[in-house]
Amino acid sequence: MITNKIIKTARLSALSIALASCPLTLTAPAYAGSPTDLPGNSTCQNLQIPVALNDGEATNYTISGTYCTPRHWAGNQQRVDVLIHGGTYSQSYWDFPAGQQYSYVFRTLQAGRATFAYDQIGTGTSSHPLSTSVTANGAAYVAHQVVQHFRSTGKGVNIVGHSIGAYLAIREAGTYHDVDAVVVTGALHVPEVLPTVGAEFNADMYPATSDPLFAGQNLDAGYLTTTPGTRASLFYDTRFADAKVITADEAHKAFMSATLAYDTLADLATPAAYNISQSVTAPVLIIVGANDSVMCTAGVDCSRAGILARERAFFPNAASLSAISVANTGHDLTLHYSAPYSFGLINSWLNSR
Repeated sequence: MITNKIIKTARLSALSIALASCPLTLTAPAYAGSPTDLPGNSTCQNLQIPVALNDGEATNYTISGTYCTPRHWAGNQQRVDVLIHGGTYSQSYWDFPAGQQYSYVFRTLQAGRATFAYDQIGTGTSSHPLSTSVTANGAAYVAHQVVQHFRSTGKGVNIVGHSIGAYLAIREAGTYHDVDAVVVTGALHVPEVLPTVGAEFNADMYPATSDPLFAGQNLDAGYLTTTPGTRASLFYDTRFADAKVITADEAHKAFMSATLAYDTLADLATPAAYNISQSVTAPVLIIVGANDSVMCTAGVDCSRAGILARERAFFPNAASLSAISVANTGHDLTLHYSAPYSFGLINSWLNSR
Protein backbone atom coordinates (compact mmCIF):
# COMPACT_ATOMS: atom_id res chain seq x y z
CA MET A 1 0.00 0.00 0.00
CA ILE A 2 2.79 2.45 0.91
CA THR A 3 5.16 3.41 -1.89
CA ASN A 4 8.28 5.59 -2.19
CA LYS A 5 7.30 7.57 -5.27
CA ILE A 6 8.64 11.10 -5.49
CA ILE A 7 6.22 13.62 -4.03
CA LYS A 8 4.58 15.55 -6.84
CA THR A 9 4.70 19.34 -6.77
CA ALA A 10 1.37 20.83 -5.79
CA ARG A 11 -0.08 23.40 -8.16
CA LEU A 12 -3.32 25.34 -8.25
CA SER A 13 -4.83 26.02 -11.64
CA ALA A 14 -4.09 29.46 -13.04
CA LEU A 15 -7.67 30.55 -12.39
CA SER A 16 -7.57 29.33 -8.79
CA ILE A 17 -4.34 31.24 -8.19
CA ALA A 18 -5.88 34.37 -9.62
CA LEU A 19 -8.96 34.03 -7.43
CA ALA A 20 -6.94 33.21 -4.34
CA SER A 21 -4.80 36.31 -4.76
CA CYS A 22 -7.80 38.65 -5.01
CA PRO A 23 -8.86 40.68 -1.95
CA LEU A 24 -11.74 39.02 -0.14
CA THR A 25 -14.54 41.57 0.21
CA LEU A 26 -17.57 40.20 2.02
CA THR A 27 -20.95 41.65 2.87
CA ALA A 28 -23.51 40.21 5.22
CA PRO A 29 -26.28 38.50 3.23
CA ALA A 30 -29.89 38.41 4.32
CA TYR A 31 -31.25 35.22 5.84
CA ALA A 32 -33.84 33.70 3.51
CA GLY A 33 -35.08 30.87 5.71
CA SER A 34 -36.34 28.76 2.79
CA PRO A 35 -34.88 26.02 0.58
CA THR A 36 -32.66 27.18 -2.24
CA ASP A 37 -34.21 27.87 -5.65
CA LEU A 38 -32.60 26.00 -8.56
CA PRO A 39 -30.69 27.81 -11.30
CA GLY A 40 -32.22 27.67 -14.79
CA ASN A 41 -33.90 24.40 -15.69
CA SER A 42 -31.94 22.32 -13.20
CA THR A 43 -33.86 19.48 -11.61
CA CYS A 44 -33.63 17.65 -8.29
CA GLN A 45 -35.07 14.37 -7.10
CA ASN A 46 -34.97 12.37 -3.90
CA LEU A 47 -32.92 9.23 -4.39
CA GLN A 48 -32.60 6.16 -2.19
CA ILE A 49 -29.73 3.73 -2.73
CA PRO A 50 -29.66 0.26 -1.09
CA VAL A 51 -26.29 -0.33 0.60
CA ALA A 52 -24.43 -2.83 2.76
CA LEU A 53 -22.19 -1.87 5.66
CA ASN A 54 -19.45 -4.27 4.61
CA ASP A 55 -18.37 -6.04 1.44
CA GLY A 56 -20.17 -9.33 0.99
CA GLU A 57 -23.09 -8.44 3.24
CA ALA A 58 -26.68 -7.96 2.14
CA THR A 59 -27.87 -4.49 1.13
CA ASN A 60 -30.17 -4.19 4.11
CA TYR A 61 -29.73 -0.44 4.60
CA THR A 62 -30.71 2.65 2.63
CA ILE A 63 -28.88 5.86 1.84
CA SER A 64 -31.23 8.80 1.28
CA GLY A 65 -30.08 11.83 -0.67
CA THR A 66 -30.92 14.49 -3.23
CA TYR A 67 -29.68 14.19 -6.81
CA CYS A 68 -29.61 17.44 -8.78
CA THR A 69 -28.66 17.84 -12.44
CA PRO A 70 -27.74 21.06 -14.27
CA ARG A 71 -29.46 22.57 -17.28
CA HIS A 72 -26.17 22.60 -19.18
CA TRP A 73 -23.33 20.14 -18.43
CA ALA A 74 -19.75 21.42 -18.42
CA GLY A 75 -17.05 19.61 -20.39
CA ASN A 76 -17.22 16.48 -22.50
CA GLN A 77 -18.40 14.15 -19.74
CA GLN A 78 -21.32 14.51 -17.38
CA ARG A 79 -19.94 14.61 -13.85
CA VAL A 80 -21.49 14.42 -10.41
CA ASP A 81 -20.10 15.63 -7.09
CA VAL A 82 -20.86 13.14 -4.31
CA LEU A 83 -21.14 15.25 -1.15
CA ILE A 84 -20.40 13.85 2.33
CA HIS A 85 -21.36 16.10 5.26
CA GLY A 86 -19.56 16.36 8.59
CA GLY A 87 -20.51 15.02 12.01
CA THR A 88 -23.84 16.18 13.52
CA TYR A 89 -24.86 17.56 10.12
CA SER A 90 -27.04 16.14 7.36
CA GLN A 91 -27.18 16.59 3.59
CA SER A 92 -28.63 20.08 4.13
CA TYR A 93 -25.10 21.27 4.98
CA TRP A 94 -24.52 21.45 1.21
CA ASP A 95 -27.76 23.30 0.46
CA PHE A 96 -28.44 25.17 3.67
CA PRO A 97 -31.91 26.77 3.78
CA ALA A 98 -30.62 30.31 4.13
CA GLY A 99 -30.32 31.49 0.55
CA GLN A 100 -28.24 30.73 -2.52
CA GLN A 101 -25.05 32.15 -1.02
CA TYR A 102 -24.90 29.14 1.33
CA SER A 103 -25.66 26.49 -1.29
CA TYR A 104 -22.81 24.44 -2.74
CA VAL A 105 -25.50 22.65 -4.75
CA PHE A 106 -26.70 25.85 -6.41
CA ARG A 107 -23.21 27.01 -7.36
CA THR A 108 -22.23 23.57 -8.67
CA LEU A 109 -25.31 23.34 -10.88
CA GLN A 110 -24.39 26.76 -12.25
CA ALA A 111 -20.91 25.38 -12.96
CA GLY A 112 -22.37 22.52 -15.02
CA ARG A 113 -21.96 19.53 -12.74
CA ALA A 114 -24.54 17.43 -10.90
CA THR A 115 -24.62 16.90 -7.14
CA PHE A 116 -25.67 14.07 -4.89
CA ALA A 117 -25.82 15.20 -1.26
CA TYR A 118 -26.79 12.35 1.03
CA ASP A 119 -27.42 11.72 4.70
CA GLN A 120 -24.58 9.57 5.96
CA ILE A 121 -25.42 6.09 7.19
CA GLY A 122 -26.57 6.51 10.77
CA THR A 123 -28.07 9.98 10.44
CA GLY A 124 -30.92 11.98 8.96
CA THR A 125 -33.29 10.08 6.68
CA SER A 126 -30.80 7.29 5.93
CA SER A 127 -30.87 4.03 7.89
CA HIS A 128 -29.81 4.05 11.55
CA PRO A 129 -28.00 0.77 12.31
CA LEU A 130 -26.62 -0.01 15.75
CA SER A 131 -24.21 2.88 16.34
CA THR A 132 -21.21 0.63 16.99
CA SER A 133 -21.62 -0.88 13.51
CA VAL A 134 -21.20 2.53 11.84
CA THR A 135 -17.42 2.56 11.44
CA ALA A 136 -15.12 4.58 9.17
CA ASN A 137 -14.46 1.53 7.02
CA GLY A 138 -18.19 0.86 6.76
CA ALA A 139 -19.07 4.49 5.98
CA ALA A 140 -16.35 4.58 3.31
CA TYR A 141 -17.73 1.38 1.81
CA VAL A 142 -21.17 3.01 1.76
CA ALA A 143 -19.64 6.00 -0.07
CA HIS A 144 -18.04 3.58 -2.53
CA GLN A 145 -21.44 2.06 -3.31
CA VAL A 146 -22.83 5.55 -3.90
CA VAL A 147 -19.93 6.35 -6.24
CA GLN A 148 -20.48 3.11 -8.12
CA HIS A 149 -24.18 3.90 -8.50
CA PHE A 150 -23.26 6.95 -10.58
CA ARG A 151 -20.32 5.29 -12.30
CA SER A 152 -22.75 2.65 -13.57
CA THR A 153 -24.62 5.39 -15.46
CA GLY A 154 -21.46 6.48 -17.28
CA LYS A 155 -20.85 9.63 -15.26
CA GLY A 156 -17.58 10.91 -13.91
CA VAL A 157 -17.55 11.23 -10.12
CA ASN A 158 -15.83 13.69 -7.78
CA ILE A 159 -16.00 13.12 -4.03
CA VAL A 160 -16.28 16.15 -1.76
CA GLY A 161 -16.23 15.85 2.02
CA HIS A 162 -16.42 18.15 4.99
CA SER A 163 -14.71 17.49 8.34
CA ILE A 164 -15.52 13.87 9.30
CA GLY A 165 -16.96 13.50 5.79
CA ALA A 166 -13.61 14.61 4.35
CA TYR A 167 -11.74 11.82 6.13
CA LEU A 168 -14.32 9.40 4.73
CA ALA A 169 -13.77 10.83 1.24
CA ILE A 170 -10.03 10.23 1.64
CA ARG A 171 -10.66 6.70 2.89
CA GLU A 172 -12.99 5.94 -0.01
CA ALA A 173 -10.57 7.31 -2.61
CA GLY A 174 -7.57 5.57 -1.05
CA THR A 175 -9.32 2.22 -0.79
CA TYR A 176 -11.35 1.95 -4.01
CA HIS A 177 -9.63 4.29 -6.54
CA ASP A 178 -12.88 5.04 -8.36
CA VAL A 179 -13.20 8.84 -8.19
CA ASP A 180 -11.84 11.47 -10.57
CA ALA A 181 -10.97 14.05 -7.91
CA VAL A 182 -11.10 14.52 -4.13
CA VAL A 183 -12.02 17.77 -2.38
CA VAL A 184 -11.20 17.91 1.33
CA THR A 185 -12.85 20.74 3.28
CA GLY A 186 -12.37 21.52 6.97
CA ALA A 187 -9.92 18.66 7.55
CA LEU A 188 -6.16 18.28 7.97
CA HIS A 189 -3.82 15.63 9.35
CA VAL A 190 -2.97 17.33 12.62
CA PRO A 191 -2.09 14.95 15.46
CA GLU A 192 -1.06 17.88 17.67
CA VAL A 193 -4.66 19.13 17.88
CA LEU A 194 -6.01 15.77 19.04
CA PRO A 195 -5.88 16.64 22.78
CA THR A 196 -7.82 19.85 22.15
CA VAL A 197 -10.30 18.29 19.74
CA GLY A 198 -10.76 15.28 22.03
CA ALA A 199 -11.44 17.51 25.03
CA GLU A 200 -13.94 19.60 23.06
CA PHE A 201 -15.60 16.45 21.76
CA ASN A 202 -16.06 15.08 25.26
CA ALA A 203 -17.26 18.42 26.62
CA ASP A 204 -19.62 19.45 23.82
CA MET A 205 -21.25 16.16 22.80
CA TYR A 206 -23.90 14.15 24.58
CA PRO A 207 -26.25 11.28 23.69
CA ALA A 208 -28.81 12.24 21.08
CA THR A 209 -31.36 10.35 23.17
CA SER A 210 -31.06 13.19 25.71
CA ASP A 211 -31.95 15.86 23.16
CA PRO A 212 -35.63 16.75 22.60
CA LEU A 213 -34.94 17.22 18.88
CA PHE A 214 -34.51 13.46 18.48
CA ALA A 215 -37.24 12.15 20.75
CA GLY A 216 -38.96 9.07 19.40
CA GLN A 217 -36.25 8.14 16.89
CA ASN A 218 -35.28 4.96 18.74
CA LEU A 219 -31.57 5.74 18.74
CA ASP A 220 -29.13 3.88 20.95
CA ALA A 221 -26.89 5.75 23.38
CA GLY A 222 -23.93 5.56 20.99
CA TYR A 223 -25.46 8.21 18.77
CA LEU A 224 -24.25 11.68 19.78
CA THR A 225 -25.12 15.28 19.05
CA THR A 226 -23.83 18.67 20.18
CA THR A 227 -25.01 20.04 23.50
CA PRO A 228 -27.33 23.05 23.09
CA GLY A 229 -25.63 26.37 22.43
CA THR A 230 -22.19 25.01 21.43
CA ARG A 231 -22.26 25.09 17.63
CA ALA A 232 -21.19 28.73 17.38
CA SER A 233 -17.93 28.13 19.24
CA LEU A 234 -17.29 24.76 17.61
CA PHE A 235 -17.91 25.50 13.95
CA TYR A 236 -17.85 29.26 13.36
CA ASP A 237 -15.86 32.42 13.51
CA THR A 238 -18.88 34.40 14.64
CA ARG A 239 -17.39 37.69 13.41
CA PHE A 240 -17.84 36.45 9.85
CA ALA A 241 -21.11 34.54 10.02
CA ASP A 242 -24.78 35.50 10.22
CA ALA A 243 -26.22 34.97 13.70
CA LYS A 244 -29.49 33.80 12.10
CA VAL A 245 -27.62 31.07 10.23
CA ILE A 246 -26.04 29.88 13.48
CA THR A 247 -29.46 29.87 15.15
CA ALA A 248 -30.87 27.82 12.28
CA ASP A 249 -27.91 25.46 12.52
CA GLU A 250 -28.67 24.86 16.21
CA ALA A 251 -32.33 24.22 15.42
CA HIS A 252 -31.61 21.73 12.61
CA LYS A 253 -28.57 19.86 13.93
CA ALA A 254 -28.24 16.12 13.39
CA PHE A 255 -26.51 13.24 15.20
CA MET A 256 -23.66 10.82 14.49
CA SER A 257 -22.20 7.52 15.62
CA ALA A 258 -19.57 7.88 18.35
CA THR A 259 -17.72 4.93 16.80
CA LEU A 260 -17.46 6.75 13.47
CA ALA A 261 -16.31 9.93 15.22
CA TYR A 262 -13.48 8.16 17.07
CA ASP A 263 -12.45 6.29 13.92
CA THR A 264 -12.05 9.53 12.00
CA LEU A 265 -10.19 11.17 14.89
CA ALA A 266 -7.73 8.32 14.48
CA ASP A 267 -7.38 9.20 10.77
CA LEU A 268 -6.62 12.78 11.78
CA ALA A 269 -3.79 11.59 14.04
CA THR A 270 -2.31 8.60 12.15
CA PRO A 271 1.26 9.37 10.95
CA ALA A 272 1.76 9.88 7.23
CA ALA A 273 3.60 6.59 6.65
CA TYR A 274 0.60 4.59 7.90
CA ASN A 275 -2.28 6.86 6.83
CA ILE A 276 -4.82 5.73 4.24
CA SER A 277 -4.16 9.02 2.44
CA GLN A 278 -0.91 7.46 1.16
CA SER A 279 -3.01 5.35 -1.21
CA VAL A 280 -4.96 8.22 -2.81
CA THR A 281 -4.02 8.55 -6.48
CA ALA A 282 -6.65 11.04 -7.69
CA PRO A 283 -6.01 14.82 -7.71
CA VAL A 284 -6.64 16.33 -4.27
CA LEU A 285 -7.73 19.83 -3.24
CA ILE A 286 -7.63 20.79 0.44
CA ILE A 287 -9.56 23.92 1.42
CA VAL A 288 -9.66 25.14 5.01
CA GLY A 289 -10.90 28.24 6.77
CA ALA A 290 -7.95 30.26 8.07
CA ASN A 291 -9.81 30.72 11.38
CA ASP A 292 -10.88 27.09 11.79
CA SER A 293 -10.92 26.59 15.56
CA VAL A 294 -11.00 22.79 15.15
CA MET A 295 -8.03 22.35 12.80
CA CYS A 296 -5.99 25.52 13.22
CA THR A 297 -5.13 25.28 16.91
CA ALA A 298 -1.95 24.20 18.73
CA GLY A 299 0.18 26.36 16.43
CA VAL A 300 -1.02 24.67 13.23
CA ASP A 301 -0.19 26.85 10.21
CA CYS A 302 -3.36 27.11 8.13
CA SER A 303 -1.91 29.32 5.42
CA ARG A 304 -1.79 27.82 1.93
CA ALA A 305 1.95 27.27 2.26
CA GLY A 306 1.52 25.74 5.70
CA ILE A 307 -1.19 23.34 4.48
CA LEU A 308 0.94 22.17 1.55
CA ALA A 309 4.03 21.74 3.71
CA ARG A 310 2.08 19.56 6.13
CA GLU A 311 -0.04 17.54 3.70
CA ARG A 312 2.52 16.66 1.00
CA ALA A 313 3.77 13.76 3.11
CA PHE A 314 0.23 12.43 3.45
CA PHE A 315 -0.56 12.48 -0.29
CA PRO A 316 2.69 11.45 -2.05
CA ASN A 317 0.85 9.43 -4.71
CA ALA A 318 -1.93 11.90 -5.53
CA ALA A 319 -1.93 13.00 -9.16
CA SER A 320 -1.68 16.56 -7.82
CA LEU A 321 -2.11 18.33 -4.49
CA SER A 322 -3.58 21.82 -4.21
CA ALA A 323 -4.44 23.88 -1.15
CA ILE A 324 -6.51 26.96 -0.38
CA SER A 325 -6.81 28.89 2.87
CA VAL A 326 -9.96 31.02 3.05
CA ALA A 327 -9.65 34.20 5.11
CA ASN A 328 -12.32 35.27 7.61
CA THR A 329 -13.72 31.75 7.81
CA GLY A 330 -14.13 29.12 10.52
CA HIS A 331 -14.68 25.36 10.33
CA ASP A 332 -17.94 25.35 8.34
CA LEU A 333 -16.93 26.77 4.97
CA THR A 334 -20.47 26.68 3.56
CA LEU A 335 -21.98 28.67 6.43
CA HIS A 336 -19.78 31.78 6.57
CA TYR A 337 -20.14 34.97 4.51
CA SER A 338 -17.19 33.73 2.43
CA ALA A 339 -19.12 30.69 1.17
CA PRO A 340 -19.60 31.93 -2.45
CA TYR A 341 -15.85 32.62 -2.66
CA SER A 342 -15.06 29.09 -1.45
CA PHE A 343 -17.56 27.56 -3.88
CA GLY A 344 -16.02 29.51 -6.76
CA LEU A 345 -12.54 28.23 -5.96
CA ILE A 346 -13.70 24.63 -5.68
CA ASN A 347 -15.67 24.84 -8.92
CA SER A 348 -12.80 26.36 -10.88
CA TRP A 349 -10.46 23.64 -9.61
CA LEU A 350 -12.85 20.78 -10.39
CA ASN A 351 -13.77 22.12 -13.81
CA SER A 352 -10.07 22.35 -14.69
CA ARG A 353 -9.56 18.59 -14.15
